[in-house]
Amino acid sequence: MKEALKRHMLKHTGEKPYKCRICDRRFTDYGTRQKHERLHMGLRPYQCALCGKSFTYSYVLANHMLTHTGEKKYSCVPCNKKFTKAHHLKYHNKVHHKDIYIQQQIEQEAKKIRQQLNVTNISGVVTGQIVDGQLQLIQTTSEDGEHDAQMQVVEELDEEEDTEERETDRAVANMQGVVLDDDYTIVVDSK
Repeated sequence: MKEALKRHMLKHTGEKPYKCRICDRRFTDYGTRQKHERLHMGLRPYQCALCGKSFTYSYVLANHMLTHTGEKKYSCVPCNKKFTKAHHLKYHNKVHHKDIYIQQQIEQEAKKIRQQLNVTNISGVVTGQIVDGQLQLIQTTSEDGEHDAQMQVVEELDEEEDTEERETDRAVANMQGVVLDDDYTIVVDSK
């Protein structure tokens, strides 16, 4: 649906149109803002049935319930030690399995970089400009000597490739781009 697509695209653009009415935090959707505002009002609608302790968010109550059940769903692969919370396993790896911890940190950074590349270059992807080529990072130097990196499409024309199939792919991609252009505008930050 059109509205669902618009909400989804906010994740890629980083736009946060809903501002907390009490502090300066911003949110991508109304519901998340509403949940955040509970903090300011002191509302704690989620209560533990076993001990009566109350929480602002349902996920915090779910985490709290692990203290009563004793469930340990996070397991260390090398030593098979189990933990109730993910951050406890992360700390364990940092102290006892530095190589695993470093690998996890590298993977997290790589994921952030991939997300940033997707956000800054999404307009080229959704308008179908990459159907006949591949996306490459091109380094450029401006007149004032500053270095800049831009994603550009490098055309790959293979004579043996089925041109009818390529035309169909291009047409579908262009139709998707037209739908997105009509229903949603992507603003690319030039930073």
